[in-house]
Amino acid sequence: MFRVVVSVAPPFVMESPVNEESQCLRGLICYQIYTTGRHNLTLMFNEIERRNRLREINPSANHYQEEQHQKYPQYRTRCCYGLSMDLLQKLASEINFDFHLYIVHDGLFGRRVPPPAEP
Repeated sequence: MFRVVVSVAPPFVMESPVNEESQCLRGLICYQIYTTGRHNLTLMFNEIERRNRLREINPSANHYQEEQHQKYPQYRTRCCYGLSMDLLQKLASEINFDFHLYIVHDGLFGRRVPPPAEP
């Protein structure tokens, strides 16, 4: 399972809320995260996997409501769509890989890493 991080940049990546059934009418399920750090992301995606398994076992339960009522949520389920999402979905289908998609925490494309100091 790959983790794919995106930044909202229309028309390549746009976002919208999920419907009442936690489904996307267009685009792919993605997660707006409110945490940083590799360890925190791992915990968050473990929780997402747990909820997805529960949803498969009991589809009638509304896990979306459970997510909305958390006091300090780590993430929010969203829909991501646009040109890049279409390409990602096509690529995943053709190469046969699975992925979790999430929106970068700070809305930026990364940060500049300074060059190492010369000895």
